[in-house]
Amino acid sequence: MSEIKHVINPLQQVGAFVVEHEFVEEDGYWVCVEVKEFEDIPHDMVTLTIPPQRYATLRHKGANHKIMDAYKNLHLWIEENKYERLKNKWHLEIFHSMEDSENLDVELLDTID
Repeated sequence: MSEIKHVINPLQQVGAFVVEHEFVEEDGYWVCVEVKEFEDIPHDMVTLTIPPQRYATLRHKGANHKIMDAYKNLHLWIEENKYERLKNKWHLEIFHSMEDSENLDVELLDTID
């Protein structure tokens, strides 16, 4: 983390992933921090720019192993409100607290149309 310049909030990590990726480069889970600008990127790191998108969000506070239940509730809300999940777009998890795996505070952002 100390090698990354222009970090907006060093206490907040963001997970980024594409549910149904089209390109091999999108397969995986990126652990990120938001920066004001890219400068002197360390050789073993990459830049990732997420375009503006619409999200359905749900904040999960609790055990790590219960995140899938939170996602089920989020997906149900999306369906009930007649939105479409865009599985081929970037989805985010914004971690507000992750020191204790039994007491996470994470905002789940599912891309919708």
